[in-house]
Amino acid sequence: MQVVPLKADGDLDDRALFIIHEAHLVNRSLAQSDLLRFGSGRLLEDVLKFFNPDSRRKIVFIGDPYMLTFGSYEDSAMNMQCLKSLCGNRSVHYYCQPLKDTGANMKDKLRRSLASSIDAGLFNSLTYDYSDGSLAGADHDGIISLLRKWYGKQFSDEPDKAVLFYRKTDCHKTNLWIKKDCLHNGRHIAPGDLLVAGNNIFHQSQGLVPEPGGTVCRHMDSGQLSAKRR
Repeated sequence: MQVVPLKADGDLDDRALFIIHEAHLVNRSLAQSDLLRFGSGRLLEDVLKFFNPDSRRKIVFIGDPYMLTFGSYEDSAMNMQCLKSLCGNRSVHYYCQPLKDTGANMKDKLRRSLASSIDAGLFNSLTYDYSDGSLAGADHDGIISLLRKWYGKQFSDEPDKAVLFYRKTDCHKTNLWIKKDCLHNGRHIAPGDLLVAGNNIFHQSQGLVPEPGGTVCRHMDSGQLSAKRR
């Protein structure tokens, strides 16, 4: 396994202030592949170590506590207890902006309901309101019709319609069904397929080396990929 070590912090000012955006993605859970690891593989611990807890530097973590994180929430930079355990005697302050009732549409109301349930530790009272058309409910036959309407042709960019699944296996089966019954181009990656690749993918033999921040790639043929930054 190749291990990319941490750089020295000699070029950083001893009183510097660091602001880390999207901090809900910064986690101390182990993240590595069979071939590559950055630092210890625990990003949050490496960040704090790199900025040197013995210095007079300050770090501001800005993130969304309701967004999914890599690893467990208990290991996230948004978790106060996690930061306190890693920072020792250093002062740690936390602020969460109160939820606002904008009344914009049913999607916003659903988001506020989900966030409130997360705050209260409730995960079994999810309900959907479809009255304004921003969310669509359908039975088995209805969803088949919608899938054909939404995904019956190839896209040049990410689609603006999405289907919510509870299990990854259901999502995978539906993706295969779309390729077979809507796009009619088989079970495997084919010319014209739209690929969304994150920056945690490294497959040198197939030439898939996405740029930092993620890329959207359209598969042109067996030996050519065109890509554009999100």
